[in-house]
Amino acid sequence: MSSAGTSTNRSGSGEALFEDCLDAFITHLRNRGLCDGQICHLRLEARHLLLWLDRHRIPIDEVDHGVLRRFRRHDCHCPGMEKQRRRMLAKDSRRFMTGALRLVRFLEDEGRIEHPGELEANFDHLDTFLDRCAAQGYGPVRLSIYRSSCRHILIWLHQSRIAIGNVDRGTLDRFLDHDCVCPGSFEAPQPRVSRASARYEYPFTKFLRTHPVSTAFANGRD
Repeated sequence: MSSAGTSTNRSGSGEALFEDCLDAFITHLRNRGLCDGQICHLRLEARHLLLWLDRHRIPIDEVDHGVLRRFRRHDCHCPGMEKQRRRMLAKDSRRFMTGALRLVRFLEDEGRIEHPGELEANFDHLDTFLDRCAAQGYGPVRLSIYRSSCRHILIWLHQSRIAIGNVDRGTLDRFLDHDCVCPGSFEAPQPRVSRASARYEYPFTKFLRTHPVSTAFANGRD
């Protein structure tokens, strides 16, 4: 049986690897021109996620929506995270995840966390779809609803590591029931969706019918 210290040598986990990820993330933030105060704030939140992953022996490359949901809901006893524990209990508790979500996005871009690799292409397809809707006479309010709803689902698919070609009715049901830790632009978490909300289902199924990869809902309205 492995000893407790073995985790530092595991692929995708261990204190040394996590410190390396954190240092690279801070360098990235500095290169983006963030001020010291912003970096300090995001560093604490990112470090909290890495510390929690290490305590639970979760490799970095296994981070997905389910892991992030567990992190958000964990009964925090992480050392040195007293301020974070207070923020987790606050009314707007999801804001404590901003740095963690930005770290995950950075590690995805660096190739340390695998994902379908479709997000930007799907956003491009969404822009094309919205241009068609605008040409059909859809007004600004409706187009804004379509954009925000479809982006939310596309981000959740990315975070859940689900390729758009694999989306079906069951996938949408999972989305409508999900405990939302989805970031808007991978920074600001969105409010939890309601299962009864047609705001998401109709625009996204309409979008899927125009997508060159997806075959879901291709034969007309559901």
